[in-house]
Amino acid sequence: RSMMQRVLGGLEKAARVICVSKAVRNELISFGRIDPARVLVVPNGVHPSCTVDKDLAADSEAARLLDCGREVIDLLHVGSTIDRKRIDLLLRIFAEVRAREPRVRLIRVGGPLTDNQIDLRDRLGLQDAVVELPFLSRPVLAAVYRRAALVLQPSEREGFGLPVAEALACGTPVVASDLAVFREYGEDAV
Repeated sequence: RSMMQRVLGGLEKAARVICVSKAVRNELISFGRIDPARVLVVPNGVHPSCTVDKDLAADSEAARLLDCGREVIDLLHVGSTIDRKRIDLLLRIFAEVRAREPRVRLIRVGGPLTDNQIDLRDRLGLQDAVVELPFLSRPVLAAVYRRAALVLQPSEREGFGLPVAEALACGTPVVASDLAVFREYGEDAV
């Protein structure tokens, strides 16, 4: 709370405050401490590699990382494993999908699962169905997006939701939590 008060105090003194989304702008203004006329929205962009166009080198590297010698349907999650990303919910959703479609697997990019998340994954019997990738270059990440059948983003809070924007730019469908920021940038495509 003291950190938030300090941040708000600094924002009150700023000539302009830049937010990455209308959702963040609206939340900031709701505190009633900053003149809305000084708060601007400048959305993030995606890396130029986030496109539907093929990149032979990146696509080849993604294939090397993901090909497993059998037919699979890849669902993708990109993001950290902090609590608000709701990896617990992601794993439960994935377990339900996998019960109906055994060929599906979950590809995770964004850091290793926590011990609690590993325990949940194992309790759900998903040890062999979740693939965690190492740090990827931007072009290889875009290739992984293009290979995925679907991107899942079950976050409970986001300021922008870059993986949603990246997935859509790569032509990959997204299923995400019903958050204002995802509606803002994904519109009816998410």
